[in-house]
Amino acid sequence: MRTYSCCLLLFLLVACFSPLMAQQPAPNRDTSAGQRKVEDQIVALEKRLWNGDANNVSKLEAEDYEVIKHAHRYHRADDEAAAKEANFSLVSMDDIDVRVLRPDVALLTYHAIQKGSR
Repeated sequence: MRTYSCCLLLFLLVACFSPLMAQQPAPNRDTSAGQRKVEDQIVALEKRLWNGDANNVSKLEAEDYEVIKHAHRYHRADDEAAAKEANFSLVSMDDIDVRVLRPDVALLTYHAIQKGSR
């Protein structure tokens, strides 16, 4: 019975405080024209990767490039190999979000629809 009571108490605490956590204001983001231009450039580079070939991968990705796709971590060599094996093109990019974490680091997230062939 004691375990049941502890679990119930934990559930009630989480249920009570979850709405408070969800209502936290988003951190201030730079919405200046200069920042928007940087974000647009990052999205344009990503689109070039989608619609390019293996040469573009080598030019656009850093040697220490890492990305999470489909719940797996990939490196530049993985993208180069994939570009040689298949031709992909971007059909659409939705829910695009660019967050500049530091002056030299940005996080780009989006939902993509692609078409491809081997």
